[in-house]
Amino acid sequence: EDLREEHFRHFLAYWFIRHTRGKVRASAGKMMAVLEKFCRWVYAHHGIELPRLYAPVREALEEALPRLYRLEQVLSPFRGDPYTCYVAALEGKEKAREMGLLANAPYLARVQGNFEVVAVLLDCRAGLKRLRDGRDVGPVQLPREAEGLLEKGDILHLELGQKDFEWEVLESGFCYPALAREFLQQEEL
Repeated sequence: EDLREEHFRHFLAYWFIRHTRGKVRASAGKMMAVLEKFCRWVYAHHGIELPRLYAPVREALEEALPRLYRLEQVLSPFRGDPYTCYVAALEGKEKAREMGLLANAPYLARVQGNFEVVAVLLDCRAGLKRLRDGRDVGPVQLPREAEGLLEKGDILHLELGQKDFEWEVLESGFCYPALAREFLQQEEL
């Protein structure tokens, strides 16, 4: 009786992304189907309107979660290079930078945090706004593999470096749907 839509949003758009990896994350669709069955069972046996509360969250995240999981993979500076992944896992990111495996160029500025996508631009670039202080950052050059995966409202945890008039991804973390915005803002307070 105490479950609200907010609980479904928190669990799927924030907690699930932060606490799962690999196969578990890839099977988000199955987990969402199980949650829907649970909601219907509660309604059938107890008359509590969980399906009505869960439906908007399921509809918003059904396609978003697999897309964001893929985006998280392609934004990683370790994508597609097993040697870099190995060195970074074994020695740490700083050692990988020292070896020239990760970006270590002189940047005019660096910034990190959770960024909301406010514009999807041509040539796989984006305009971002940092959640913590509302600072606009961009254009940000993203890997070609991110094309078609990025949507306005997505929230990306990134470290960015500025070269000339453009920013590039130095490190990346979780990618969240817009539904996670309120939980991420609470976290940054």
